[in-house]
Amino acid sequence: MNAHLLCLLALVSADPEPAGPIHVSAPSPVFAAAMRGQSPSPAGIPYEVASSEAFSTSFASASAPLAPPTYSEPVQVAQVLGTPQPYSEGDPFAAPPVGGYQSLTTTPNTFYSLPYSDGYFGTNGPEPLRYGWSSKYDVGYLPDASAKGVPGDFNVFEYDMQLRRTWSWPWDSAFSWSPEFNYRNWGGPAGLPLAPRAYRLASDLQLATSVSGPYSIELGFTPQVASDFETSTTSNAWMFDGRGALFIRMGPQWTWALGVQYWDRVDDLIVPYAGFVWRPDDRWEFTMVWPRPRVDYFLGHTWFGPTWFYARGEYHVEAYEVSLQGTGLQDRMQIEDFRILMGFRNFGCCASGFIEAGWVFNREFSFQSVSPDIDLDSGFIARMGVRF
Repeated sequence: MNAHLLCLLALVSADPEPAGPIHVSAPSPVFAAAMRGQSPSPAGIPYEVASSEAFSTSFASASAPLAPPTYSEPVQVAQVLGTPQPYSEGDPFAAPPVGGYQSLTTTPNTFYSLPYSDGYFGTNGPEPLRYGWSSKYDVGYLPDASAKGVPGDFNVFEYDMQLRRTWSWPWDSAFSWSPEFNYRNWGGPAGLPLAPRAYRLASDLQLATSVSGPYSIELGFTPQVASDFETSTTSNAWMFDGRGALFIRMGPQWTWALGVQYWDRVDDLIVPYAGFVWRPDDRWEFTMVWPRPRVDYFLGHTWFGPTWFYARGEYHVEAYEVSLQGTGLQDRMQIEDFRILMGFRNFGCCASGFIEAGWVFNREFSFQSVSPDIDLDSGFIARMGVRF
């Protein structure tokens, strides 16, 4: 008789019930919760009660089962994933980052920088920093406006182009180089013998640190040559701008900017680079940073992709070396104005764009030596552009 048969006979001959009751220890809360497919409740609180309360952000005591740390309020998916926000630079929008979000970015990414880099917090989350090459192409038109003090009207057609190359640098920072080209076609005024065209060639250099902590900085330098190139250029055609700012992030809703910019024009301008960014919810963003304050409202997803409506202001100053035709005179000329615009911008898979219109006012021509200042009437302005 083999061992298997002996075991089978012992099993059949056993009593169906044991002599006394079987005592089974109660399962631990962690084990019981695991069997139910639930998370364990905090120490001393039944699961049914604990599940109806907001979870604590702190751990349970060392002698109690470990309660899972969670947030005290639900986190919205839009806040976590977000819709990528465009670059800002006065006329906002952008392209998605290569390979997803980077550690450097808000907003605004996250990098925070205005108006050259494209950071700080944007509506629906951090703005991405885009490594490698990117580009932008903008056109604008300012129709006839009367000149005061000289006969005739003045109108402008604008074309702006910028390429940008961004590299990752040590200590979680980024360096950007941006060659820029600007073209201006001027019509009139008849009493001011300007050449019909002017050009600007610039090279913007920027170093920005990460905003992964509460503080970040931005430093920039922009050498440029701007002239109508009607005659040989002089030192008046060369201009050198600089900027520096400290950004203080107080939390997801608030970021403060403290900085200054130097603009080399007819007047040596020291311009504040300061203000705040406030994001009260997932739709509104208030970028109150001088010299380009802006308010954005996220409309939602349209046929053109995620779409925003915005209103913005701008303090705008350009300067060129110009030849006053027929006089043999050459001088540096500055065009200064304030702008208020409203428009729409969208974010697409391959390209993004904006279209805006508004009012330009407090317009003035200033010359370094050959002519007194000339005021222009207020007028309409329209602009549009694309980003790749």
